[in-house]
Amino acid sequence: MLLRPFSPTDLASFLSLSITHEQLPFVGRPEEILAAANEFAHLHLIEVETVIVGGFILDTGYASQYDFAHAGDIGVRAVFIDQHHQGNALGRRAMMALADYVKPRYPWAQRLVLTVNCKNAGAIACYQRAGFSDTGELYHGGSAGPQHIMLRNIDNKVSPEGNMA
Repeated sequence: MLLRPFSPTDLASFLSLSITHEQLPFVGRPEEILAAANEFAHLHLIEVETVIVGGFILDTGYASQYDFAHAGDIGVRAVFIDQHHQGNALGRRAMMALADYVKPRYPWAQRLVLTVNCKNAGAIACYQRAGFSDTGELYHGGSAGPQHIMLRNIDNKVSPEGNMA
């Protein structure tokens, strides 16, 4: 598996990815995710054997938008795996690899921070197995209902089994 920045040459492949109807309220469509990318919100891809299977946004302006985030935090947003590639632990593997991916690209970053909808039990479990901790606080500004606030220190290592090492 490879995590890498989005490139304009990836446009057609990225837009061809599909999200299940049940996940749309939590993530949005690929074109909406692409439209959310800007100078602070950088689109990145999840690739397996040269095939783009998903994506996510790393938001360097997260702390200026959310009072639960701090300077040195990078927001993780719009994480998804194409519906035809789900069930293979690709999301968990990508999130486990995320801290090592972020370190050289954002050397100032100290933590990864995200919100995940309280109704999205699968994503909550995925993030926990990838080393994210639930802060016990809820964010109530989401369009699909309350969300757990989760974080992971950049320097934490996660074993292949999903345990903190």
